[in-house]
Amino acid sequence: MNNETNNTKKKPSVLAPYREQFANLCLALKIGDAVLVDCRNRATGEAEAVICILTEYPDGSAGVSPIAVMLKGDVLSQYDPPGTEGTYEDTNLLRGKEGLQ
Repeated sequence: MNNETNNTKKKPSVLAPYREQFANLCLALKIGDAVLVDCRNRATGEAEAVICILTEYPDGSAGVSPIAVMLKGDVLSQYDPPGTEGTYEDTNLLRGKEGLQ
């Protein structure tokens, strides 16, 4: 294999390990069990807006499971889209309907 071939090889997507979590989030959003919670970050002590999945138990109690953190600041200037020249590639996207299949 030459250097040119190595440079054009696609990197594996960072999304794969999150497929199940994303499917759970999509389902929670669909059925109304996604909640936005004011949580404290244990590492920094700062308050953060955290997306959680609400779980209701048979005894009537409920709990929340953190699943994602809302981004702060001007997120459009903080992140570059995947792909070349600022375009999105299909391999770098996981759509909600894919997570529910």
